[in-house]
Amino acid sequence: MAPQAFFRIGYFVAERVAEPLSIGIQGIARQSGTFRSACIKIARSFENTEIAKESRHLKSGEKLEREMLTPEEAVERGAEILGEGILWGAGLAVVVHQFWQDEDDDSTLREEAEERHKATEAALHTEIKATEARLMARIDTLEARVLSSSMKFQPLPPKSYLNYLW
Repeated sequence: MAPQAFFRIGYFVAERVAEPLSIGIQGIARQSGTFRSACIKIARSFENTEIAKESRHLKSGEKLEREMLTPEEAVERGAEILGEGILWGAGLAVVVHQFWQDEDDDSTLREEAEERHKATEAALHTEIKATEARLMARIDTLEARVLSSSMKFQPLPPKSYLNYLW
């Protein structure tokens, strides 16, 4: 399935979930004059933005004629916009929270990996020092044997080159 199809399905679900929310907002707007005027302003601003966007697509001499929204239509439209906005905002908050959670998990994993690396490095360094100490002791033992055996045997005097020829 293409990402565009997922977006369409998500948008459809958001609109369907936002419906009860917008109905609740409409009920609040009917009771509160301030909230009602806010819904009307939101709807009219949105409507003006749509008109401006459509006007840009028309030829330069043409004007776009549209009827103004009635107050009830504006309240309904503003409530729909607020409902969808709240829903999309909540969805965005969930996505951002999940992103931060993943970042925290990643940093925790990174810190644990660094600690394991440091512990492994320290163990390796200790093992290298122990191996070095064993090797140095073995070298000292071998040097002592060589010195003791060299005192028992006297080296032969060097032979001349002529002795090898005959």
